[in-house]
Amino acid sequence: MLGENSSVGWALGGSWQRRLNDLLALRLSVDLSRHAYKGPLEGEQLHLLPVMANLVHYSPRGFYALAGLGLVRAAYLGTSEIDPTWDIGGGFNLNSWFVEVRYQSSHYDGGSTVTLPIVVGWRF
Repeated sequence: MLGENSSVGWALGGSWQRRLNDLLALRLSVDLSRHAYKGPLEGEQLHLLPVMANLVHYSPRGFYALAGLGLVRAAYLGTSEIDPTWDIGGGFNLNSWFVEVRYQSSHYDGGSTVTLPIVVGWRF
């Protein structure tokens, strides 16, 4: 679905997190992203809606690592499908702000799609 035929996209998301102890948390998140195709499919859009459950491990210095499983709804070229997805990543907290990078892989019949969300956000 993505690859050399897609452009950088945008995303908007939200999450709920519950601390399990000082080092671990469970995070449930939903994101919506849109990517434009290039080349012969120019003008078409890919919309991704992943719903993820992540386990987050915090270090005392503000860094954290995460890994999770979920489902993603992909809508493109007039069709849509729901597929399994997983991610792994890490980030850094600075007061209420955070920066995070994830490697997310979605699997569908005949292949997979990889995205690399780079997130800057605010927690309240």
